[in-house]
Amino acid sequence: MNYRLAYWLGFHPWEDAATDAPFAAKISEIFDREESGREPPYGPALDIGTGSGIWGVELAKRGWQVTGVDIVGKAMGRGVTAVTSPDATVLLLVWPKRRRPLIRGANRDEVEEAFRDWTITHVEPSQFRLPKPMQLLLRPDEHWYRLHRASA
Repeated sequence: MNYRLAYWLGFHPWEDAATDAPFAAKISEIFDREESGREPPYGPALDIGTGSGIWGVELAKRGWQVTGVDIVGKAMGRGVTAVTSPDATVLLLVWPKRRRPLIRGANRDEVEEAFRDWTITHVEPSQFRLPKPMQLLLRPDEHWYRLHRASA
């Protein structure tokens, strides 16, 4: 995806999702699940592709120690594995693979291939909806993937 072009066009659904009530409720539910049975501070969180940092800020408000990284050449699973602890968890928002402008997407096999040292533990709809014209054009139907890296 050409993120500079997307921002220039005003297309940044990953940030606009913060104002989408069903998406905000779903991500809050996911964060609650990760925090269940624990007390803040929860530990380190890495926000890859942070953009404006809205999700990193939300995590920090909840008690995580957040580092945001943006503008990486190629964000694949090996790079994430190299900078995470042996018992890490990844929450990954994945758009389905199909032809559409700006977003290529991925399927489960590609996620598994990119994150070879990880196990997918949950896949659930994000609940995000775009404004009607963008919804029809992009058909988002993205899902949250939860991946866990088991200690070696």
